[in-house]
Amino acid sequence: MLLRGEGDVISGIVDTPARRQRVAFTSELFPVRHLAVTRRPSPAVSRAEDLRALRVGVIPGTSWEQAATDAGVPKTKRIAFRDADALLAGLRAGQADAVVMVLLDYALAGKRDPELVAGCFVGPGVSAAFAVRPQDGHLLHSLNGYLEGSRQARHALMFKYLSEEALSLIALARRE
Repeated sequence: MLLRGEGDVISGIVDTPARRQRVAFTSELFPVRHLAVTRRPSPAVSRAEDLRALRVGVIPGTSWEQAATDAGVPKTKRIAFRDADALLAGLRAGQADAVVMVLLDYALAGKRDPELVAGCFVGPGVSAAFAVRPQDGHLLHSLNGYLEGSRQARHALMFKYLSEEALSLIALARRE
């Protein structure tokens, strides 16, 4: 939609090499790690390779799906859901054994569903950022200025709204 001119900015999109070929990204909005997530009573997934034997819920066309694919989850084991709500409902209903999602989304979902279980990280650390059309350099510059000025406020909001577990996982993700 951005490239068709149906908007000017995508907010909080994961910066991937494939996307970088098509759009321009701002500086990092927040760090991103993909995470294998199960639901009690199922155990946590301890190694990304273990996902290959499970039915893994994904949202087609997202970095979540790409992380599962890169971890070697066969297409026959990937269960497609339309959005994050449907993905988590599918995990709750037993349609999927595990899902791959971004750590921050897990942290927020975990506040609504304490039965979610964080497993291993899946894939390398990446960044979420704003994306604009490559020719919109002035907008890119303005957004980068905004991000620099709001860094402290974003960190304060993370500490206010995220659980201790989520903050610990974020700290671990930054160290790895």
